[in-house]
Amino acid sequence: MKSKIVILFLSFTLWTVTGWAAFLTYRIHVLESASPVERVIERVIYTPAAPESEIKKKDDTLLESAANIIKNFEACKLCAYVDPRTGGLPITIGYGSTRKLDGSTFKLGDKITKSEAEELLITQLRKQYIPRIARVPFWNEMPQNKKVALISFGYNLGKDFYGHEKFKTITKQLAAKEWKKIPETLRLYSNPGSRVHDGLLARRIREGKLFAGN
Repeated sequence: MKSKIVILFLSFTLWTVTGWAAFLTYRIHVLESASPVERVIERVIYTPAAPESEIKKKDDTLLESAANIIKNFEACKLCAYVDPRTGGLPITIGYGSTRKLDGSTFKLGDKITKSEAEELLITQLRKQYIPRIARVPFWNEMPQNKKVALISFGYNLGKDFYGHEKFKTITKQLAAKEWKKIPETLRLYSNPGSRVHDGLLARRIREGKLFAGN
């Protein structure tokens, strides 16, 4: 009985080794004769994914950098106030937050603490803004500075700016990967003639420099 088990084990081991050898021989042959496009596909299929911890670390770094940049642009106000551009809605609080964690809106008279303002900013960036803005073409090819600039832009003017009819120029350039044009294009979105133009233009210039890596 023992001899039969040993024979079966050796047979299985030999079959496994032979199978892997055949597979590796086939892969070498395929890669040698593959076109450049096929080789790219091979790399995508057979390259192991990055560990979840590494991905999370990158996401956390992007989130933290975006939050810090936005804090530089948005004064932290702990009492709800009217929108500077409209003089009314949306009612805003903290670092430019317009909704509570449960999704409901603020009203004049509402107050929060600084830690609550921080939580609002981080939560909204993680759950709402970054996932939507990350739809921009070539997002995964962008260095972090470009991503942060676009997150700041979207946080200010809307997370769904890409593809919107009011943002045709920047949408076209992002789709065509015309990144060198983006810093100048950002200046177009500063509400010329409004009472908030000067502040928005200054912000667009700084976002443009960040996008360019300056």
